[in-house]
Order: sequence, then C-alpha cells, then structure tokens
Amino acid sequence: MGYVSWFSRDMTAGRGFIAIAAASIGGNLPLGTFFGSLLFGAVNTLAIFLATLKVPSELIQMIPYVTTVLVLAVYAIQKSMRSRGEE
Repeated sequence: MGYVSWFSRDMTAGRGFIAIAAASIGGNLPLGTFFGSLLFGAVNTLAIFLATLKVPSELIQMIPYVTTVLVLAVYAIQKSMRSRGEE
C-alpha cells in the first residue's frame, strides 16, 4: 500500500488472514510473531520459486493458504492438548 496511491478490491489477496495466523502462532508476542511471519514468508517465497516449474498456477497460488490452515490446525491441536494436560 505504501508504493501505490490507489486501492483496488482484493489487492491484499488474503494476506491479512496470514498475518493474523502469524500473530496467533506467535502468541501475540513480537518475537514469536516475527518467527511466524518468517515461516509464512518462506512458504510464499517457495511458492514463487515453484512457479517457474511446469505446475498449474492454481496449485502454486494455493500453497501459502494451505500451509496457513495446516499450521493453525497443528497449533490448535497442540494448544488443546496442553490445556487438557494442565487440568
């Protein structure tokens, strides 16, 4: 948004969801959120790298979002197991 002076619908392409996921798995702490952001940034970079291969673009574009959902699922399961163990 800092590089353009206009706004277009869907220009963020769901990146807000990924940002909320990074904050959640980081425990809403600066360092944890930083590492969560690095994880999702690395996955996004991997998707960009894989775009040079002969793979359908829909599969490549799906990688960051599927990873986000999987990481959140693992995080929720771990958090649930920890809370059950503490009771």
